[in-house]
Amino acid sequence: MINIPITILVIAIIWTVFAIILPFLAIPNHGVRKTEIQKTKQIIQLSKKLKSKSKDKTLKNIYDYVTKNYTGSEERYKLMNYPKLFKSNVDENLRTPHQFLACHLQNLIIITLLLNTGQFSATDIKRKETITHFLTIHQHLTINTGKKKYKIDPFFKIFKKI
Repeated sequence: MINIPITILVIAIIWTVFAIILPFLAIPNHGVRKTEIQKTKQIIQLSKKLKSKSKDKTLKNIYDYVTKNYTGSEERYKLMNYPKLFKSNVDENLRTPHQFLACHLQNLIIITLLLNTGQFSATDIKRKETITHFLTIHQHLTINTGKKKYKIDPFFKIFKKI
């Protein structure tokens, strides 16, 4: 006979390990493993194109670019997308728009483009790791433009002042 409380506990432990702990430890730019910010010709050109006179407008331009070119939450359950969790080469991801990118990869593109505009520094950008209501790890950004702070989450299409 199956012991239901033990079974539920085992399932909860397995879920916690595979949906929260392992991604936090193993997936680049999601938790403890950070990659260097790239600075290539393509990234610099795109950053200049999206740059505006105000930091707020530059941030909005970059957010709009990412949400227009990459899908997020609407495709998160397709198994073919899981290998892309480790695809942290921003230059390569920019060459292949109109694809699924997980939250941490969309955020990496935003961070890379913001830093390459020259208007933002690393201290203006904070990565926030949270647990979603699906009990999976998720990342969004808090960005300080000097006058305002924004919560940015291209994966769930959130752009709001805080």
